[in-house]
Amino acid sequence: MSGSSPVEQNKEQLLQDYLKAFYSHEKTITTEVNILTIKCKGTPNTDNIKIDYINVATNGQVSFEIKIYINPTVGGTPSFSDVPRGSISQFDTAGTTIAGGTQLGWYTLAQVNDRHIDLREYNIILTPGDTFVVSGIAASSSKLMTSIGWTERITS
Repeated sequence: MSGSSPVEQNKEQLLQDYLKAFYSHEKTITTEVNILTIKCKGTPNTDNIKIDYINVATNGQVSFEIKIYINPTVGGTPSFSDVPRGSISQFDTAGTTIAGGTQLGWYTLAQVNDRHIDLREYNIILTPGDTFVVSGIAASSSKLMTSIGWTERITS
């Protein structure tokens, strides 16, 4: 970085400290189930994840209820995989039922519809070990597509 201005050095450091990431998944559902879970696996007291948004969409003929949670118990056999490219996040789509945790929101999605839900103003921060879950419920079997966008603060 020699020869670069202080502004360029600061910009480069910010790019090293923050990572924008997202992951999406589609699942056919009827009863409330985990659609997508994001987990922070960073270093305690230094790394965290801030949830930016979720996108949900369906092309089915039924409406959906979408719920978001922090740290619920996800039933079935959750199987976390690393998000690529140096991320401090993991994702799970294998989990099934939802119990406990803190429900942060409840949204509806009409049939053949999509919705962008901006969550930045809620300042949802995950520290290592925390999970963020998007679940869905439908009256009859239909597909729900979900994506989560977040920003990672990586200082380790």
